[in-house]
Amino acid sequence: YFYVVALKLKDGKEPTSSDSYENNELVTYAEARKSTNPKPYIAAVVASSEVDGNMFILGDSRNTSDPTSRRRRSTSSDYYYNGPLEPGSSYSIFQRIVLSDKVSYLVVITL
Repeated sequence: YFYVVALKLKDGKEPTSSDSYENNELVTYAEARKSTNPKPYIAAVVASSEVDGNMFILGDSRNTSDPTSRRRRSTSSDYYYNGPLEPGSSYSIFQRIVLSDKVSYLVVITL
């Protein structure tokens, strides 16, 4: 599976390298909105089998669930909200590809 991560850029500044963020630094959409400093948030978690024609729409206000939560009891933290983007704002978008609980890879999308 992979995480789709978004980071709202402050005043059009260049983003910090996405590989500098540890997984525990990724927050929810709500936490990112409340923060005074931009924080990368998990917009969605997607299993490779769920990708429909390689199409993903960032900011579509949908919820996705963590595929690993199916192995254990689900909690509200197992869901990710792909909240709307702010008009006129710039974002850095990247993916974290998770192969196992201990191994992840980073794919950066430049927009």
